[in-house]
Amino acid sequence: MKYLYLLIALSLSSIVIAQVGNQNYICTRTMLNTSGKSYIEQIVYYDGLGRPFQTVHKPVENDKVPANSILVTLQEYDDVGRADKTWLPIVASSDYLAPSSFKSAAPGNHDNDSRPYSQPIYEPSPLNRIVQQYDPGAAWYSGHPVAVEYLTNTSTPPLHCINYSVNTSGTLVDNGNYAATQLKVTKTTDEDGNVSYSFADKLDRVILIRRMEGNLTNDTYYVFDDYGNQCFVLQPMYQENANLALYAFQYKYDGRNRCIEKKLPSVQAITYVYDMADNLIFSQDGNQRTTKQWTFYLYDKFRRLVVQGVCENTNTDSASSEVVSCIRLSTNSGLGNSGYSSSFTLTSATLHMVNYYDGYDFLALTGFVGDNHFPAVNASVSATSKGFLTGSVITLIENGAKLYSANYYDNEGRVVKSVSSNHMGGYETVSTTYTFTGKPLTVQHVHSAAGKDTQTEVYTYGYDHAERVIKVQYSLNNKTVTMADNTYDNFGRLHTKSLHGSGHMLTYTYNIRDWLIKIDGLKFTQNLYYNTGTSTAYYNGNISSMTWVSGDEDVTRGYKFTYDNLNRMKNAAYGESSTISANAGRFSENVTGYDKNGNIRYLQRYGKTSSTIYGMIDNLTIVYDGNQLKYANDAATDPLYSGAFNFVDGSNSTGIEYKYDANGNLEQDYDKKISKVQYNSLNLPSTLQFTNGNCADYFYGADGVKRRVVHKTAIANVSVPMGQIVDLADNQVSHTDKTDYCGNVIYENESLSKILTEEGYVTVSGGVHTYHYYLKDHQENNRVVINQTGTVEQINHYYPFGGLFEVNTATSGIQSYKYNGKELDRMHGLDWYDYGARMYDATLGRWHVVDPMGEKYYSTSPYTYCLNSPVNAVDKQGKLVLFINGFHNGSGGTSKYWGGFDIMAMKILNDDKFLYKDGALGGFKALKEDNKILNANYRKDYGYKEGKMDAMKIVNMISDERGNIKETIKILTHSMGAAYAKGYIQALKEYFVENNIPLNSIAFEMDFAPFQPTKQTAVEGVATYQVTNTNDMIANNRLLGSPSGSIKGATVYFNNDEHKGHSITDFIDQLWRLPTGTYRVDEKGNIIREK
Repeated sequence: MKYLYLLIALSLSSIVIAQVGNQNYICTRTMLNTSGKSYIEQIVYYDGLGRPFQTVHKPVENDKVPANSILVTLQEYDDVGRADKTWLPIVASSDYLAPSSFKSAAPGNHDNDSRPYSQPIYEPSPLNRIVQQYDPGAAWYSGHPVAVEYLTNTSTPPLHCINYSVNTSGTLVDNGNYAATQLKVTKTTDEDGNVSYSFADKLDRVILIRRMEGNLTNDTYYVFDDYGNQCFVLQPMYQENANLALYAFQYKYDGRNRCIEKKLPSVQAITYVYDMADNLIFSQDGNQRTTKQWTFYLYDKFRRLVVQGVCENTNTDSASSEVVSCIRLSTNSGLGNSGYSSSFTLTSATLHMVNYYDGYDFLALTGFVGDNHFPAVNASVSATSKGFLTGSVITLIENGAKLYSANYYDNEGRVVKSVSSNHMGGYETVSTTYTFTGKPLTVQHVHSAAGKDTQTEVYTYGYDHAERVIKVQYSLNNKTVTMADNTYDNFGRLHTKSLHGSGHMLTYTYNIRDWLIKIDGLKFTQNLYYNTGTSTAYYNGNISSMTWVSGDEDVTRGYKFTYDNLNRMKNAAYGESSTISANAGRFSENVTGYDKNGNIRYLQRYGKTSSTIYGMIDNLTIVYDGNQLKYANDAATDPLYSGAFNFVDGSNSTGIEYKYDANGNLEQDYDKKISKVQYNSLNLPSTLQFTNGNCADYFYGADGVKRRVVHKTAIANVSVPMGQIVDLADNQVSHTDKTDYCGNVIYENESLSKILTEEGYVTVSGGVHTYHYYLKDHQENNRVVINQTGTVEQINHYYPFGGLFEVNTATSGIQSYKYNGKELDRMHGLDWYDYGARMYDATLGRWHVVDPMGEKYYSTSPYTYCLNSPVNAVDKQGKLVLFINGFHNGSGGTSKYWGGFDIMAMKILNDDKFLYKDGALGGFKALKEDNKILNANYRKDYGYKEGKMDAMKIVNMISDERGNIKETIKILTHSMGAAYAKGYIQALKEYFVENNIPLNSIAFEMDFAPFQPTKQTAVEGVATYQVTNTNDMIANNRLLGSPSGSIKGATVYFNNDEHKGHSITDFIDQLWRLPTGTYRVDEKGNIIREK
């Protein structure tokens, strides 16, 4: 199940040929051009029982097969027909290999490893449950599987479980422990012996996830009401301090089981109001409640969001008794002259976002009319836009300015031109041409700003026989360079990248699990060790040690890492030389204690205390009020070394040093002397001021994109009281620094500073272009900056949590994009990284605002960075897996439905972000009201509606702060969820097309036991797989309206095991069919496998 599986996602034709020679097979060809002479061919061979056992991937270029390009995989079955060994791909020279020939050749294709396959071990029972799972690599077969035990609860640890319930008034009730044998318990032990338990009730709802830290339990409880609604999630710290306000997620529902109130730990509640059509019309968070504002949402007749903003209504509850409609007008009138009118009267409405669909009549409205940058269109062009987003207006929240944009499409619904006004009085115009298969061939970006020179960029991409980018040419103002040349190994992994022609080459090496183990270049080299190296071996994917050499330095630096049983980093022991033993401890970073929610309690950091002396620079004791900081005291002496990156204990108090607003955003910091941070409606900072008067003003669009930052440095003797923001008079400002962001074009104090590129940035001086390239490590941390001649311009060394050490003050300010490629703001001693959605403080290893995705990590503090595994994880808002459930009795849209299936799938996919959707639309409760949910088309339409509403959120989750797609989406469904998913994916697809997002950002859809499969069609362009048990009496029941059959356009696998039925847990042993690995999408739209 390797990377090349994803290359057939745009399957255009299928040819079924039976009994050729002595094998049955299905051949699928993806045409790469109109000649029919270049294509990617997949051949799947089936045995006599109809089971796929061999898959061949063969690219053909001009009727020729490139050397070493045919890949073959093998699937074996045991004596009772269960999936057994799944072999890694090997290079072949023919369209078919006898299994014996395959197995003899496989080790040689994988560094002579004797176990180039994964293998499940089943319990000796008719249930055929997996009890051990071995993944590829002989080292793992020596006692390092993932082990699963199937148990029931007892009255004693660690198998005890508290019976929480919700009474009729919505109050949490502790009923003592469950009686023995009332709950199903799944015990999972990972490759390093870390243990977790999943407890499920008789409705298959997971009610407790218990992770073991030695003999200590780390418990997350899920509590439901009588209708199956999730009302409480109790974080692990709740078991130490039963305070719901501090340690519980709380939800309230109306009579239609819609969530009308949500309260996160330490945060005031968010209130929701729906109309009679179940559309969310109003929401109000804690900060808005103080100012008596609401966010409103208006939809067109297709339930597409058309207007969003804030208002001051006092009658929001009355919206629940009507269907709120939003009508498109033909005149320059309506709400804010947007051309839309609302059937519900809005008080003091301020529009933040307006969307237009299906045509271009909006070009007659103010902001568009008379502007030749937005060309008029004829009827044929307008016809291609049906169903697509054609225009939008975004408001800059801080000053109310409007930004206008329009999208233009070709006959295939692809964006060929987009035009957007920018905040500097100019425009961003992007024009795209495509290959036959829809990959970008050229992308031209023209940037203009009032009084500035126009900048014209053109990217031109070259692809190989497998549609991988092999050349990137870049032109700036008609001066062209070759920015990057890529080569790939036999298994589709990036092997070399040459920057600026052959100016600098990086070579990438991987182990048998496709984990990156080495980056080798002239100016940067990194070695990564997992189960090898000089430190404690880890087999579950944690990095045990790493070394690196940067720039022209002759010092090999490194860290040895240790982790606790929850995979949180404990110690990062610094050293030098290949054995990481010389100059030990100079830049170590150690966490000597966490609370149960993952908040760091004790942190030690070492570094330069002066120019020549090393020692402890931070020795922090951190105390919390819930998950929020209360105070942090430093027992170490601050270093005298200039440029040191350390915690500054400006208060040294045991009182309250940190204060938060009603939404959980850090508002005051007594240590950094931040008098106040004021936030906008998106919980993004609008103004930050220090007690000495220094301040920063931020300007964001309603889309969350930062457009401008203005730093003001105050003169001496200015004093601002804590809790206040004071506007500085002109004579109180020593100097002002302004940065403007027009996408990738950045201005400093009105002068062009740099143009960010896919590999670094360009500076322009006197018409001369100088190219600067980032040399990145495994986490895309910018380690070295070189120019086009290979001269080293900047070196960055990082502590594990992202702080800088060995800072060269002469070069550190050359460019500010550093850890994870994020912008570091060191102005006035702030030292925060800007991740787009929130700011990160590397000195404390935590965020200062609540994680927008915090509900996906219930067991962890919403302020925790990367689950406290900063070396292995990167917070990119990405790696999203979407789970869509089937029929249920109250567990829909939650992890509980999946009974641990989701956790195992996430481990196989090696992903860390997930989202749950209710594909049964309420399940049993909805069925009692009417039977519409039994209609596949109804579920599909409902999924489409919700996909339209979620599309922007989904894209934000897989994008970086500049809007670049960095990750992929995988969609797993069960039963009724399959039809829902078809609509949901179709909505995502349309949004992707509208916004020029690569469709292969959706890696695949996998449907387990799809209900009514013959009434469904896979979304074109999305690889879809169906897994069905032939003895499933629900999905294969004509009387239930679900005759046995296949989803049109899907790759189908039928399992003939007579013991397997419809339950999702019956498919745990089919998880091997998932196209495994962690994927990201590079800037060219290519899926790159990372692990």
